[in-house]
Amino acid sequence: MLVTEPLDNLIFVVSEASSAGVDVVQWRDRTGEPKLQQETAQSLRRVMGTRSQLAVNICAPESTMIDSDWLHLPEAAIHEPKSIVHSNRVVGCSVHTVESAIAAESAGMSYIVAGTVFPSQSHPGAPGCGLPFLTQIVSSVKIPVIAIGGISPENAKMCMEAGASGVAVLSGITRAKDIVRSVKLYRCALDA
Repeated sequence: MLVTEPLDNLIFVVSEASSAGVDVVQWRDRTGEPKLQQETAQSLRRVMGTRSQLAVNICAPESTMIDSDWLHLPEAAIHEPKSIVHSNRVVGCSVHTVESAIAAESAGMSYIVAGTVFPSQSHPGAPGCGLPFLTQIVSSVKIPVIAIGGISPENAKMCMEAGASGVAVLSGITRAKDIVRSVKLYRCALDA
């Protein structure tokens, strides 16, 4: 899963990443206007084609109006209305504790993104929770757990060995000098 950040070249980054093998793009936009968000979502879908699925991480209720395959909610939204959780999309959320992971599963989430596993560029100065944290989350729920936070091609395999169903990457792809090469390194690590 590629997790985006505000980027001037968002469409290019997503196009490159999707063509190289990213299966889900989680587009985060907390500042946009609904009309601009709709246009951006359409542009993302166009460049992704059928290679990747689009997950939107936008504050509700705007998120319900965006055409996407997945809906990703922040941890604080675990108890969103059941109509959102049980929509026609895959719905998941971020978690940072075992208690939140259990609550997310109980609320009907389809998956969770757990972290921050390793120290991360997007959370400078914050220590990672480590692989024992990830293992604890995985063993506490039956739904898929995606590891996030400081994930590199070198440690992605360790996350999978800890029981994660996948990994979510932000700066390792969005800030890479060669996006295609970076995605391929992650794909090789995961496929191994």
